Amino acid sequence: RVEGVTAVAGVLLAEGGNGESETVEMVGLELPRVLGISVVAGDPIPVDALRGNDGGAAAVARRRYLPVPVVPETC
Repeated sequence: RVEGVTAVAGVLLAEGGNGESETVEMVGLELPRVLGISVVAGDPIPVDALRGNDGGAAAVARRRYLPVPVVPETC
């Protein structure tokens, strides 16, 4: 429901150093810790590229990378 977004090509999720997964197990009041988010036009960047474990393609993934959470300068 974001203006201009008509479809999502894919969502990749991974826990720790593990490969891609459909779910991340949580118990009780546990909350996930988001270490990175990549939003690109087209197919998603592989998780290994975001981690820097893919050889050379990681430079493309890190080109416009910001750590999460980002505290905005103004609200």
